[in-house]
Amino acid sequence: MNHYQKTFNIDSGNRSSGTNTDFYSNMNMPNIKTDPYDRCAIVNCEIPKAYYMLDETTTNSIVFNLNGAGDENIGITIDRNYTAVQLATTLQDALIAQYGAGFSVDFSSSTNHFIISHASLAFTVDFLDAALLAKYFGFNHSGPIASLTNAIESVFYVNLQRYDCLVIKSSLALNNNNDELAFIYPVSSADGNMIIFNPQNPNFTAVECRDSNSSQNRFSLVDFATNIPINLNGSEWRMLLTLWKDKS
Repeated sequence: MNHYQKTFNIDSGNRSSGTNTDFYSNMNMPNIKTDPYDRCAIVNCEIPKAYYMLDETTTNSIVFNLNGAGDENIGITIDRNYTAVQLATTLQDALIAQYGAGFSVDFSSSTNHFIISHASLAFTVDFLDAALLAKYFGFNHSGPIASLTNAIESVFYVNLQRYDCLVIKSSLALNNNNDELAFIYPVSSADGNMIIFNPQNPNFTAVECRDSNSSQNRFSLVDFATNIPINLNGSEWRMLLTLWKDKS
């Protein structure tokens, strides 16, 4: 089966309107009404990993209670990213600033767990609505966690990915009656500074192309879980988008 196709370079930096993660692009579209393209797919996409693990939209405090003395909110600095070791150091420093010497926070690369401990006293930890911090430290956030022998250890493997799945949406896409063009999993990207989406065979990730020949087409980059646009802190992203029509 042969086919004809057209490829577009979509760059958020060259948008005609909108923001860098929800914008319109001016495309020299073929006349789909008379020269129909019925499939579209991303051939390559590069997204800078410029979003933060914690920002002003996220809860950044954990509730500690040391030896029943009352709840204290322990804050983690926002607008930055962390390695596991950096996250351990940041929490330990915040605990020592609040309680003085006694607390230690360690990360084990062999178990991929955190261990929060106190030298002599029991304590509880409650992540409340800090779901991201619970995820980063490897805990549930459904209620207080009591220390055993003055320590608690992560229940799950530590996951420092803020977003498990990013979705590229487009007004061109007709994917089961929605506008989802591609799903991207940041954890699969080897380069920590850039998320690369480069499907080996775009035919397998292609979606139906909407019957439209508008020169203005919308593209957005959102979190799969919330459908909220990703904050790339001003960084631009780009993709190669191919439209084609199979013919006998």
